[in-house]
Amino acid sequence: DDDVLQSYSEYSLAQLIYYAMKESACSEQASRMTAMDGASKNAAVNFRAETVVISISSAFTIDS
Repeated sequence: DDDVLQSYSEYSLAQLIYYAMKESACSEQASRMTAMDGASKNAAVNFRAETVVISISSAFTIDS
């Protein structure tokens, strides 16, 4: 009986530690994905804005 209880408590502790580590890894991955998504969207917005500025500035450039 004591062996079963000891084994169960060790298993429960190992399971709890595994769950915490898995949750941490998933959370980190989700955070990285969110950050990369935000960076990609910001890069696209900046690229479009620079394209508009270049187009406007080239329209008003006087060629010699």
